[in-house]
Amino acid sequence: MAVNSVPVEVSGTLVLQTGVDNDGNPVYRRKILRNIKPEAPGVDVYNVMQALALLQVHPLISILREQVDRLEESV
Repeated sequence: MAVNSVPVEVSGTLVLQTGVDNDGNPVYRRKILRNIKPEAPGVDVYNVMQALALLQVHPLISILREQVDRLEESV
């Protein structure tokens, strides 16, 4: 049985370090940009997220692209 993966939802996430806790461990926050076109190339998503990170007060730790796919059986 063959299965196709169809992207239905894409979001980009900025992971920012907002400080440290009482034990000295880093505290992270996420800012999520939703409704990204599934066909948008990864480099474009990265560039936009990088530009948005420059507008943030807290330092950027990572950029994530998260995708939800619908799985369909091929006929």
